[in-house]
Amino acid sequence: MNITSRKSTIENSQEEVFNYLTNLDNLQYLLPKGKYSDWEGSEDKCSFKIQGFKIPLEKVETIPNEKIKMKTAKGSPVDFDLNIELTDNGDGTTTGQVISDLRVNMFLKGMIKKPLTSLFEYMAERLEKVDY
Repeated sequence: MNITSRKSTIENSQEEVFNYLTNLDNLQYLLPKGKYSDWEGSEDKCSFKIQGFKIPLEKVETIPNEKIKMKTAKGSPVDFDLNIELTDNGDGTTTGQVISDLRVNMFLKGMIKKPLTSLFEYMAERLEKVDY
């Protein structure tokens, strides 16, 4: 199951945004305040609890200035990839988008699609507001 957020316009260069987001500790600034707990983050890994589930993520690949690819790590109740894709708009701004590929059964899909869609949309909105 794929979930794709809306595209966000970020008032910073593609390189600035990429450099900021490649440190996974900075992902906490894209998450909804008060909706997650137990944040732990480093350059290449992060984890947090949201709606009672612990979500560990690890960086698996970066394409300089264009994409940060993450996936859930061992111990996650849900198996998914999370990508942040960045496009240079040519005017000092960047377009950002959050894209996820979830590998879940039909029962779980029905339970998590709406909350995860809301989360990824919120993250896309936050891309526009973070201090890079």
